[in-house]
Amino acid sequence: MLFVGGSSDESPLLSVDQLDQVIFDRVQLQDICQDDLILLKTEISVDCIEETLVTDPVAYIVACFKRAAALKKSSDDMTSVLEHCEESLVRQMLLLLMIDVELDQTQHADNLYTMLYNTVSSSDPDAIIAAESLFLRTMNQLEQDILSDVPPTELCSDSKLQVIRPLIDRLGAGLRALNPNLETNSLFANFFSSRQLVGAHERALFCPQRKPLMQLALWFSRSFCTAQLLLQASFPPNKDSPQLRGQEFEAGVLGRFLVPSHLQTTQSPEMVFLANQNRSADVGEFFTDEIPLKHVVEAEQRTIWQLTDQMDEELHNLMLNLLRIGKQRVALRTLFLQWLESCIKANRGK
Repeated sequence: MLFVGGSSDESPLLSVDQLDQVIFDRVQLQDICQDDLILLKTEISVDCIEETLVTDPVAYIVACFKRAAALKKSSDDMTSVLEHCEESLVRQMLLLLMIDVELDQTQHADNLYTMLYNTVSSSDPDAIIAAESLFLRTMNQLEQDILSDVPPTELCSDSKLQVIRPLIDRLGAGLRALNPNLETNSLFANFFSSRQLVGAHERALFCPQRKPLMQLALWFSRSFCTAQLLLQASFPPNKDSPQLRGQEFEAGVLGRFLVPSHLQTTQSPEMVFLANQNRSADVGEFFTDEIPLKHVVEAEQRTIWQLTDQMDEELHNLMLNLLRIGKQRVALRTLFLQWLESCIKANRGK
C-alpha cells in the first residue's frame, strides 16, 4: 500500500464513497517517496513494489484494474467492493482522456493505446481479458456521458470524439508501419514508392505484426464512438470525388485489413526492380521460382488455408460488430453501407 494522505473526516477507514478522490489523488503523484510505502507482509516481491510506486497514471489504472479482476476470481467476499473499485478506475481513466482534450495533448490516450497494444501482444489471457473489460467499460461510460443528446439517426460530432481519436490514429499508424520504406533516396525510387498506397509487405498473408492490430480493431468495432472513427478512417481523403480508385480504399484502416492475400502482388517493372535490390524474401511469400517438393507444397497449402480461415473469421467478426452497433445507431449502419458501396464501385473495374 501507499500512504497518500489523511482522511478529511479523520476516519481510519476508507469508504467506497472516497474511492474516486483517493484514486485521483494517487494518479496525480509524480514524486513518490519509498517511506510512504506501507508493507502489509514481510515478504513482498520486487514487481509488486514497482507496481505500487509507478507514476504513470494510465499504467497505474491499468495495473489496478488487472489486480481487481484477479482478486474477483479468487475472493467472492470482496466482489462488491472490487466492482466499486473498477467503476472508480473506469471514471478516472475517462477523466485522464478528457484532460488530454482540455490541454490539447494526446499523452494519456497514447499511453492507453500502448498499454492495450502491449497487452494484446502478450500471452497472458487474464491480462487481455482485464484490458478488454477496462477499455469497453471506459467507452461505455464515455457514451453515457456524451451520447445522451445524440439521436440514433445522427453521428457523433468530431469535437465529442476528440477524446478517443488518438486511439484510431495510432491504429492507422501501426498499419502503415507494416510497409517498410525502400532503402534508397533516389528520385526514381521516391516517385514510384509514393504511388504505392499499400506495399507488398502489407499484403503478405502471414504477418505476425498485424495480429495485435486486428485484435484492437475488433475491440474498437464494439463501441459506437470508436466504430464511427474506425469507419471514417477507412474512407479515402477525397471520398467525395466522383472518380475514386480501388487502391485508395486499400489505404484506409479497414482496407489495410482486407488486402492481405497469398497471391503474388502485381507490380510495375520499376517497383519489381527496386524491390529486388538487396532484398530478402517477404514474410508470407509462399511461391518462388524454384520447383518445390510435394510435401513442401502440401505443408504450405495447409498453412495458407489456416491463415486464410483465421483472417476470414476475424474480418467476419469485425463486420458483424459494426452491424450490431448499427442496429442501435442507424447513423453508423448508414456510414458502414456508404463505405461498402463506395468501395465496391471503386473496384468494379477489377
